[in-house]
Amino acid sequence: MSKFLPKDGFHWYTGDISVAHINTMLNNMDDESDVDMVLEIDVSYPEKLHDQHNDLPYLPEKMVPTGSKLPKLTANLQYKINYVVHYTKLIHYS
Repeated sequence: MSKFLPKDGFHWYTGDISVAHINTMLNNMDDESDVDMVLEIDVSYPEKLHDQHNDLPYLPEKMVPTGSKLPKLTANLQYKINYVVHYTKLIHYS
């Protein structure tokens, strides 16, 4: 399965942004649709999943690890603010 990369026609969603409404929209998205959704979310990793996902947590982020000078893509269990994710990854991770 492959999709074309978006190139124009972006716009901010100005409707209802409640979690319930966004979940409904995500569940009704069609993989073959011309419309995609990229979300900016605040997300916390449930503590009950920490032991299970400790080796390779979902939602990696670019950050400068302690003791390093260069940024790296790291998988961690930390709280993420303004995390940008494509809706298909969010559905896959949930």
